[in-house]
Amino acid sequence: MIPDDPLLAAALAEPVSTPVEHDWSFRADRPGGGYNRYGWNGSDQARFDACWDDAATSLADGLVAAYGAMWPWPMPRAALARHPDFAARVMDLCERRQIGQKHTYAAKADSVFELAMMYGSFDRFRRERGPRAWPPAPDLVCPVCGDTFSAGILSHWMLRQYGPPRFCNRCCVRARDGQSYSRKAETIVALRRLAEAIEGIPEQSIAATISIAGMSDERRDRIMAGLIVAPSSPIAKRQLGSTWLAVLQAAGLVGEAWRPGRGTYCLASDGHLCRSLAERTVDDFLTARGIAHTPEPAYPGSTRRADWGLPDGTYVEFAGLLGDAEYRAKIAEKRAIAAAAGVQLIVLVPEDLPDLAGALRLGWGKPR
Repeated sequence: MIPDDPLLAAALAEPVSTPVEHDWSFRADRPGGGYNRYGWNGSDQARFDACWDDAATSLADGLVAAYGAMWPWPMPRAALARHPDFAARVMDLCERRQIGQKHTYAAKADSVFELAMMYGSFDRFRRERGPRAWPPAPDLVCPVCGDTFSAGILSHWMLRQYGPPRFCNRCCVRARDGQSYSRKAETIVALRRLAEAIEGIPEQSIAATISIAGMSDERRDRIMAGLIVAPSSPIAKRQLGSTWLAVLQAAGLVGEAWRPGRGTYCLASDGHLCRSLAERTVDDFLTARGIAHTPEPAYPGSTRRADWGLPDGTYVEFAGLLGDAEYRAKIAEKRAIAAAAGVQLIVLVPEDLPDLAGALRLGWGKPR
């Protein structure tokens, strides 16, 4: 447990709505993984297997190393970014209603895609690696509250926001929901604590959108504690101002000139402006590896910009919202522009953050 923090201790003492503790892990020693398969059958699996290749196996290997028995949950988003050809083949089957027709939302291709990527990948990878491909979800001690819990009780949104299993489900709920302070002074102190923890200016929706997956354990712990003590945005706006800008100004975090769009604006270690903590994680990783990187290079012949350009001409995007169809279309457009211009493009997602060297295909400190 994080010691000597009265504000955090008070927040942990507050009642919290305990999530239903279901085992969300995928059991390698069980043929079905322990799940209701929504009618996923042999015909579905055969069509899915026809899309699978060695790169998909490599992608699954990396997720298993980072997430253990929880690895199928991040597979859909990771495939969209790391193996778009594979993802496109599976999505085509979903859109043509060739697989997953017994799913509750069979007519919704995105829902069937999630199902296929989790259950199809589980079945295929388990068949390749065997029933001991990974161990059951371990028991862990939450570094924030000190409680012991099984990693298997963490639901998919907890993994996607807070990364590989580390924090208990109760602390995840606390971080998402925020605190209700009765006095303005307490709200201001808590907001400043959050800003100090993230080393930046928090956006209004930070509790719902933050991803801290690729950070060091020490930094993840610090940010998690900051999120837990932070006030909920409705409470902050009720006490400090009708807009989020007014809230930040009342807390002394910004001046009149700051006009945020979407994101958590912060500075990387090399002074580059980043629009999210995840972007800063990537930027700091490149700096630490001694890899020169240019922020926001323009795509050839286009007004679109990438997040970074690397010395060998590779462009890098961090795609944190691939669950949004419009955002996904924008990334697809950038892929098409890059392909037409002969530019190598690497698209990262939050699930890549624990292994950026692998995701960026780095060797000996240089991009390949």
